[in-house]
Amino acid sequence: MSFGKRFASLERLTSRRHPVTPDRVPGHRERHQTCRGRVFQRSGALIADMQHMNVLRQASLFALLTLILGSVPLVMAVVYVIRPTERHLALMRPLSLAGLFASIAGAVLGFINVLRLVWTRDLTAETYRIMAIGSAESLVPTLVGFASLTAAWLLVAVGMGQQGARL
Repeated sequence: MSFGKRFASLERLTSRRHPVTPDRVPGHRERHQTCRGRVFQRSGALIADMQHMNVLRQASLFALLTLILGSVPLVMAVVYVIRPTERHLALMRPLSLAGLFASIAGAVLGFINVLRLVWTRDLTAETYRIMAIGSAESLVPTLVGFASLTAAWLLVAVGMGQQGARL
């Protein structure tokens, strides 16, 4: 087949009056909607659709900061387990308070945003649904902060046990 014939057939395919786009394919939107949130099975392992990781991309700067500050005591506790010194233990106390207050502040800010929704919209079933989702998301910094503090102080206890064994 010569270049001219190939070009002519290509031109006929691409010069359709109504090009075929994903929106024009019958049933495309329905198939796309059913694929969201589906759990795929590959080689025996379940792999969830990663749509839920978009939540971190949509989080505010303050929410990300509270999540990071909530995990700082855990990092300091790992440092204390590796090298249990009095200096590291002294740093652990104020970092724990900072993580605690940051996680509480993150939750309070989330609930303020949920309450802002109450006075800006009519109370319908959809508003209650959005309020429930917002309230659940408001508790995430508190959960991360408290879980981090729990694990951090357990690691401090391990470090104190190591320091006592060395003496």
